[in-house]
Amino acid sequence: MTQYGDDAKKAETLGQLDETDHKIAMTGEVSKRSLEAIEKVMATSPAITTSDAAKINATERALANVAPFHLAKIVKVEAPKETKAARDVPD
Repeated sequence: MTQYGDDAKKAETLGQLDETDHKIAMTGEVSKRSLEAIEKVMATSPAITTSDAAKINATERALANVAPFHLAKIVKVEAPKETKAARDVPD
């Protein structure tokens, strides 16, 4: 900046760079706090196990090219079904 920058715009450019530097630092701190909060919740939450039936249903959907069949979505689809079945609650 000092060597090749336009003297007329140097102060403005350095101000913008300082502002950007500050925003990057603030964003990093916010991200750090968010991750710490997520880790705290995960550490105090019970693990959700995926039953063999849910895995089989997901595999059958995958073979039939019917969504959802990704592991993360299995819990959202199968877990409520299994919970209702365990409680004998109709859909």
